[in-house]
Amino acid sequence: MIEITFAKNRDIPEVLKIFKVLQIKNKDSIKNLSKNGFLVYPIDKKSLEKAIKEKEIFLVAKDSRKVVGYLLAYDFGKWLKNNSSWKNKAKFGRNGKKIFENKTIYFKHVGRIPSAKGAGLKLEQELFSIAKKRKCKFIVAEIAIKPNNVLSRKIHKKRGFVKSGNIDYEDGTKWEIYTKKII
Repeated sequence: MIEITFAKNRDIPEVLKIFKVLQIKNKDSIKNLSKNGFLVYPIDKKSLEKAIKEKEIFLVAKDSRKVVGYLLAYDFGKWLKNNSSWKNKAKFGRNGKKIFENKTIYFKHVGRIPSAKGAGLKLEQELFSIAKKRKCKFIVAEIAIKPNNVLSRKIHKKRGFVKSGNIDYEDGTKWEIYTKKII
């Protein structure tokens, strides 16, 4: 039975192991990962310790006390202060800019080991519950289109996220921005 809890420092080594399985390491690994979902940008022990210390939304899915998945999300306003150029790079449709005018969560990562079916859904359901409790109006997520993360886009759409914009980065990656209205 999968249990969702806030991460503790002792969970970090297992989270990093999951991340390493899902991380794109080179162009050849993109071909293998794109069908199963993947993570582009790295996380490290220090950033995860900081997320715990600053009480960000860092959740773990555990099965028999073993970490089988994780989710990392941030208060959007706080995240933007550390990523100020994002707002200028992002291009939005008519309703996309509402995320800047309302309480919003920035959904950074979700990952699970392949055998942990349902862990990702449970993690996201807990994120939605936390967003409601915090009276957030939106959750925003970026999904890679270059490289193309087909699985992530499919899952987010299924869970009620809609495309609201796009962003291109200097490293050549291209992303679609998806939002989910919470309240």
